[in-house]
Amino acid sequence: MAWILLVVALALVTGYLIITFGYRTSIIIFLVTLVLGLVLIIWYAEFYEGTRSDLISTEQINLVNFKVDVTYGNSYQMFARVLNGSPEHVLTAVGLELNASDCPSKEEDQNCVIVGQQEQEIQIVVPARQARDITHQFIFPPMRPQGHLVWNFRIQYVKAQK
Repeated sequence: MAWILLVVALALVTGYLIITFGYRTSIIIFLVTLVLGLVLIIWYAEFYEGTRSDLISTEQINLVNFKVDVTYGNSYQMFARVLNGSPEHVLTAVGLELNASDCPSKEEDQNCVIVGQQEQEIQIVVPARQARDITHQFIFPPMRPQGHLVWNFRIQYVKAQK
């Protein structure tokens, strides 16, 4: 559907240019625009290829010292250390699923109920076999835990550069 709309838009713009400027000028403007568009598409494809998510697996990334604090109201701040276990690729982003669970007590975590869940993408640059500390501010839906609030995370995806 998008391709059809693009073709219709190009036909309308080309028709307008022919009526307004004549054939020669319209063809030159159209070709210059086409070349610039192709250059932009090729540049984007190369950039996207350099930031693929399959260069590093989620098993090669670890988050340690994970902690979440309330900053104000529904605003929270996450602290963690991100370890990049890849031998050759630079980590550029981590996609996390954050879970807030309501547990009856600090010691008992079998009867916990998830009261909030959210996905966050954290942009970070961690060279191969290095670690970086991160802080990430996020907004979470209102919660009223009846016991003790416990935060958990799961790494959903990672992005990397060659």
